[in-house]
Amino acid sequence: MALDIRSYEPAVSRRVLILISGILWNAVGALLCIYATGWLAGLTGLTLYIHIFLGAMGAFLIYHFGFEKLAVRNIGRIRELKPRICIFAFQAWKSYLMILIMMAMGIAIRHSHFPKKFLISPYYAIGMALMMGSFRYYLAFGRDR
Repeated sequence: MALDIRSYEPAVSRRVLILISGILWNAVGALLCIYATGWLAGLTGLTLYIHIFLGAMGAFLIYHFGFEKLAVRNIGRIRELKPRICIFAFQAWKSYLMILIMMAMGIAIRHSHFPKKFLISPYYAIGMALMMGSFRYYLAFGRDR
C-alpha cells in the first residue's frame, strides 16, 4: 500500500477552475480600484475627473488589446486540461513568476515615496480591465454546463 501524493491534490473540475479564475481576476481588479479610490481623497474638480477618465480609457485599451485575449487563451487552456485538475492550475505555471514579480513591484511602489497621484489612473485602468476580463470567465462558466 504505497502512499499516493496525488490523493492530497486539491483537485476541482475545469468548470470550477474557470469560475475561480473569474473570481480572482475580479477580486484583484477590485483591490486595485480600492487602492486608487483611496488615493483620490483630496482631489477635486477637473483633476479628479481627469484621473477617472484616464483610468477608464486605459481600462478599455488594456482590456481590448491585452486582457481579453489573455482571458480567452486561459479559458481555452483550462478547457484542454484533464477533467479534474489542481486548483492552482488556473494560471499556467510559468505565469506564477510573472505574477510574483508584478505583486512585488506593486507593493514596492505603493510603499515608496512615489507620489500616489501618479498611480491613480494606472491602478484604475488595470483594476477595471481585470474586472472586465473576469466576465469572460463568468460567461465561459455559464456556457460549460
